[in-house]
Amino acid sequence: MEEKKAFLPHVLMLPWLALGHVIPQIELAKRLADRGLRVHLCSTPSILSSVKQKLKQEGYSAIETIDVRLPPTPGLPSHHESTSSLPPHLMLHLKKAFHSCKPALTDVLTTLNPDFIVHDTYPSWIPALASELRIRSIQFITFNAMAVSFSYSFFTKGTSTPSDSPLRAIKLQDYESRYLDRILRKEKAEIDAVGASPRSVETSESILIFKTVRSLEGKFLDYVQELTGKEAMPVGILAPQHHQGQYFSHLPSEESAFVRWLESRKRASVVFVSFGTEYFMSREEIAEIALGLEMSEQSFIWVIRLAREGGEEEEDAVSKMDRELPSGFLDRVKDKGMVVNGWAPQTTILSHPSTGGFLTHCGWGSLCEGMACGVPFVALPLSLDQPVNARLVVGELGLGVEVQRGSNGEFRRGKVAEAIRRVMVGEEREELRRRAKEMAEKKKGRGRRRSAERHINKAMEEKKAFLPHVLMLPWLALGHVIAQIELAKRLTDRGLRVHLCSTPSILSSVKQKLQQEGYSAIETIDFQLPPTPGLPSHHESTSSLPPHLMLHLKKAFDSCKPALTDILTTLNPDFIVHDTFPPWIPALAAELHIRSIQFITFNATAVSFYYSFFAKGTSTPSDSPLRAIKLQDYESRYIDRFLRKEKADMDALGASPRSVETSESILIFKTARSLEGKFLDYVQELTGKEAMPVGILAPQHHQDQYFSHLPSEESAFVRWLEARKRASVVFVSFGSEYFMSREEIAEIALGLEMSEQSFIWVIRLAREEGEEEEAASKMERVVPAGFLERVKDKGMVVNGWAPQLAILSHPSTGGFLTHCGWGSLCEGMGCGVPFIALPLSLDQPINARLVVGDLGLGVEVERGSNGEFRREKVAEAVRKVMVGEEGEELRKRAKDMAKRIKGEDQGGHIDELLRVMERM
Repeated sequence: MEEKKAFLPHVLMLPWLALGHVIPQIELAKRLADRGLRVHLCSTPSILSSVKQKLKQEGYSAIETIDVRLPPTPGLPSHHESTSSLPPHLMLHLKKAFHSCKPALTDVLTTLNPDFIVHDTYPSWIPALASELRIRSIQFITFNAMAVSFSYSFFTKGTSTPSDSPLRAIKLQDYESRYLDRILRKEKAEIDAVGASPRSVETSESILIFKTVRSLEGKFLDYVQELTGKEAMPVGILAPQHHQGQYFSHLPSEESAFVRWLESRKRASVVFVSFGTEYFMSREEIAEIALGLEMSEQSFIWVIRLAREGGEEEEDAVSKMDRELPSGFLDRVKDKGMVVNGWAPQTTILSHPSTGGFLTHCGWGSLCEGMACGVPFVALPLSLDQPVNARLVVGELGLGVEVQRGSNGEFRRGKVAEAIRRVMVGEEREELRRRAKEMAEKKKGRGRRRSAERHINKAMEEKKAFLPHVLMLPWLALGHVIAQIELAKRLTDRGLRVHLCSTPSILSSVKQKLQQEGYSAIETIDFQLPPTPGLPSHHESTSSLPPHLMLHLKKAFDSCKPALTDILTTLNPDFIVHDTFPPWIPALAAELHIRSIQFITFNATAVSFYYSFFAKGTSTPSDSPLRAIKLQDYESRYIDRFLRKEKADMDALGASPRSVETSESILIFKTARSLEGKFLDYVQELTGKEAMPVGILAPQHHQDQYFSHLPSEESAFVRWLEARKRASVVFVSFGSEYFMSREEIAEIALGLEMSEQSFIWVIRLAREEGEEEEAASKMERVVPAGFLERVKDKGMVVNGWAPQLAILSHPSTGGFLTHCGWGSLCEGMGCGVPFIALPLSLDQPINARLVVGDLGLGVEVERGSNGEFRREKVAEAVRKVMVGEEGEELRKRAKDMAKRIKGEDQGGHIDELLRVMERM
């Protein structure tokens, strides 16, 4: 690798059309420009007209601007290009207008071709568009991490304050809970109306940045990361380096008028009153604030926001103020207070020594400015995330007091006055001011500079510095293809160029779904299997492949060396991530000066077991961790036969059963260190190769989406599950490659019936050439007579594919009767579902001992001396997991394991892989 050059990318900033969103993006843009990055700010002409001149005056002319015009939108007057002075009933129209800017923003991105786009939560299609154009995207969330975890938890868990989360400390009043429930449902309806997602972070790339610092919200940042699977990073509170008012004041002399007024007041004697740029108070609310201020007998500056209707002149809007306030109020307070309509230089006022308190709606931007200036709060949350924010700064951090409210959220002048006096003249005053000043010092010293610098550099420089081109080449089996696709997604999320190489039939099922999921950046390239004696032409994968044809499929793949040589020569990737077969890939890659990494989709336990068999003549050496894997005699006999047959098959192809020996210096495994640390270490000891986990790679979208031709089928399964009680359904599936005998099918069927549990059972039936329609009707003939009729109210029996991940992750699913294929076990562990293990072939007995014996995540069906299983033992094992006390303990263990794996699977493994690739 060449020595890395200094990384100074080109960044496009795209904020939502609200002042509280534009200002933080400008402040982040300044800090990026200070570090030499090229930055464009993109917004509407009316917003940019207020920004450009001031940026130039402040020495930031390097921050370029590019405008995007909102298209004419029914119901939205043309002068409304932002939320400033926007009446609430027009908000949805503004969102629709911005959502309709996709063609214009596509042109902007295509023309500028930046390295990164820093985007807001809206519009939610930005990450997918950026991915199509090979531009990295970073979502900048201007709400705090606590509020985001609160709303995200609402949409994903049905509750905003799960008992196992840091949100449990956030106590809301009943009226606030009702309000937030309404607002979140309304927000979802509005987003649905424009075809977006209420959980916009799910569409974002792998990193979320927050306007916060870890000392304020460390536990909430960690919780966002746990909930979303994205890296949640603070970039500081981004307090303006120049006064906020300077961006939007048309008369710079206005600022000095505020300063002159403040200079005539005593130190810490003035309350600054502002309720943000988007909330318009009712006349009754304005009256209670006004009379509360008057009763408090404190000096104040109050900024009132009045909505402006179309065609209404600015002078008319100003004259509204006198009509909205209580009669005679302005005259009575003229010596005590300053009341203004429109903008005021908020940071200038808050940072002035005469300001001693801030009566605020608790918008996060305002709270950040107040904290940076060391001013205590009089909290009066009104809407959106503000009640949650108020609990953070008043309850958690102790930086102010809150105005007491009635049972329906109404506030009265007396309580407003009381709260103001507590902050301004009461006994608490000095303690509140001391805490606020300490917080400001902490933010200045650590938050604004170190946090922003460290995290901006991490978010951008590290993610862009090493971005190789990778070709993925899986074995022709669904479990192998899915694993490589999930790894490809995670590499693409980090900016790598990725090609997926496979047969046309596999890629035809993949391409459209990758595009739908926003992964069109993953390119595909196919190769044709050559005609092979004994292999029907329609068999291009192991799906529905009869076992006796497996060797023929391997021979066909082994014969693809000329085609794959052409692909590697044409694409010339930096790396090829290959499977255990064909074994000549590492040598071919070395000839072409391409680095190779072997991706083993079996677990490390099974690989060390097999390798030890071939290298040492025994699978369970007494000096290895494998000694804990106890196999039954019939399993040992089966595995011995299987391994010898595998060796014979490999010999027939001129290959090696120890394919890891031909691989380069690194082996990566679909596993986590918490699951298999000792076995990864043992693989490394056996092979002399570095053995690394890349996580269990649980699909980020349901597995069936790649291969189902009828997406509506998934909703049918979900509807069926919705009608069942929590944890009452057993999901039964034995993988995509094993075809049960009629006798085995009968024992499973009658065991399920005897268990008296609800179930979904996916049966795989082999398909011969030309038999497609007849295969679907086979099911009635292969299950016991009358079985389908007897269980029609309890069970769902399907032939072919089912949305496995959707079923496993559904709350109604309480157990998984499985063959113990590693892919299925990973999905079950990722969903926190306990297992009923019935291993059938290949590595499955070893896997069963790992998850049942070593990890304690299920029970195993008892078998006879020759491996035969009976219906009674199937029913007994199912009932142990589903209805006994043991079942509850198993479910608890499974949920704990899911949390642990999720923590490891959120990027640490992949980032470590990238570091190793860079070292290579």
